[in-house]
Amino acid sequence: MSAIYRSTYSNSWALIIGINKYKNVGALSYACNDANDMAKMLKETYHFPEENVCVLLDEEANKTNIMKSFLEFSKSKVQVDDRIIVFYAGHGHTIPGNRGDIGYLIPYDASLDDLSTLIRWDELTRNAELIRAKHILYIMDACYSGLAITRALQPGSVRFLKDMLRRNSRQVLTAGKAN
Repeated sequence: MSAIYRSTYSNSWALIIGINKYKNVGALSYACNDANDMAKMLKETYHFPEENVCVLLDEEANKTNIMKSFLEFSKSKVQVDDRIIVFYAGHGHTIPGNRGDIGYLIPYDASLDDLSTLIRWDELTRNAELIRAKHILYIMDACYSGLAITRALQPGSVRFLKDMLRRNSRQVLTAGKAN
């Protein structure tokens, strides 16, 4: 049975991640600033409730905290007419696989020599199936070759614009490429 969505949002949620200082990888300069600015904009401009915006910076943005915070969205507090934004600013890593490149996010505590410490990008999109929110937007500022999506969807019609808020969607915006 498919859900019937309202044309408005019931609630807004965000997971904001910014990592400048890494335990085992070179530092970045502006990831935390970008994350803080994103959180501020969501709360002040888009009226996301303060308690619904989780911000993980530097050492707080370890693999366990990132995955735990993301999977919190799968609990009953997130409803079908909600929206979620996941913002990541930090290092990414691309590894060649048998059927093409595989993109990873690098948490604070990751080691490039140990794949089990990285977050495979599609782990987030696969786990989105557990989340009832009608809209999830991923904004990824990391170096991996656009591996977040494997196909382009074209809006195509006026009906799409009219019904957009009434449909389930998962969207990805990336600002990075391999190397």
